Amino acid sequence: MRSGAVDQGQRAARRLLREKPNDARHEALMADAYRARGNLKGSLASSGRALDLDDLSPEAHASKGATLLAAGNQEHATRSFRRALALDPFHAPALRGWAELLLKRPLPPAAADLALLDTASERISRDCPLSESYARLLVAADRAEEAERNLKALLRTHPSRFEARLVLAEAAANPMDALAQLDTLRRQALPAARAIAALSLSSDDPIPELLRAHRLAPGDRAIVRKLVQAQMRAGDLAAARSTLAGTDTVSVEHTELLLAAGAIGPATDALRSLAPTLNESGRERIAKAFGEAGQGGRIVLDSLVVTWPESAAPLAARAAIAHRKKRYGAAADDLRAALRRSRGDCTLTARLMSALRHDGDPHAAWRVTRGAVPLACEEAALTHQSALTALAVGDSAAADSMWWALGAEAEF
Repeated sequence: MRSGAVDQGQRAARRLLREKPNDARHEALMADAYRARGNLKGSLASSGRALDLDDLSPEAHASKGATLLAAGNQEHATRSFRRALALDPFHAPALRGWAELLLKRPLPPAAADLALLDTASERISRDCPLSESYARLLVAADRAEEAERNLKALLRTHPSRFEARLVLAEAAANPMDALAQLDTLRRQALPAARAIAALSLSSDDPIPELLRAHRLAPGDRAIVRKLVQAQMRAGDLAAARSTLAGTDTVSVEHTELLLAAGAIGPATDALRSLAPTLNESGRERIAKAFGEAGQGGRIVLDSLVVTWPESAAPLAARAAIAHRKKRYGAAADDLRAALRRSRGDCTLTARLMSALRHDGDPHAAWRVTRGAVPLACEEAALTHQSALTALAVGDSAAADSMWWALGAEAEF
């Protein structure tokens, strides 16, 4: 549920409770609002108050069951949902919760458990997500023909239901019918998945919706990138690595994401596949990403210095590591070597000046400065002239700042 909808639901529940503080249904609504925010303790407390007010409230029992299920307590959730459905066999939240609970179980549903849903089949047919869950349970219980009939009826009025088509493909007895459903899914899935991914960014927790988009279009690079970035922002590097491991696309961006998620081994494998096709821009991005990946990345850079003898990228990335560690002499050595490969790159020149000055050798920086002025880069030449002037009047800090401005995207 999106943040705005959660806030609105919680405000509505509080308003109703102020108006009728002894209404169990309103306490159950507050329990639902707490659960939507991830506050399971608050949700259980509210559903407990609802049951104290009215032990015959299906809303209170269903809300408690949903919270217990979210907490992983299937045994007690089962009791709550059974109690809710005993009070009202057609209570939609209880039916949804019961279906979700049965789907979480590792074994196919027992006939007695499925009977609670069979009783309300007409009510279920008016609820698309519940109809899809019910169909999955029917397929698991070897009642695929019944599931197929129900889903075809659903799709006549809701033709864009992806989950329904997916379950129908599983339930179809005729392989050609299954292929037809999957082909329709393929054509409909990508635009819907991208829309879901875009909408997810307005949520406090975009990961559930991004996972849904990824399931619809697992090969879409933009969705994979958004999902992995969201997982890394949440601190779940294992999930990010798992997402990337399930993607068969190899690209510069994919390799960067692998490194950001700490998957140096898979990133190195991806690099081997990419290496023959990389231009210098791609090499710069790859080298920079390995340079930010710790000791394992440094080892890869050492090998790239040898295997890419014409490229300045691995030397520049290795210099960035040295500079961050305040090993300015080593940084200067790598930058000189990078400049020999790059034929006078303005940014690398600026970084070399900075490294030399930090290493306590301003005269060497001065010599580099004088040689840098004729570079074919008007802005660089102007900045160097300004730096020369600043140095001539003894303002070395200003000169260093100007040189540094040339390397605005420097890693150090």
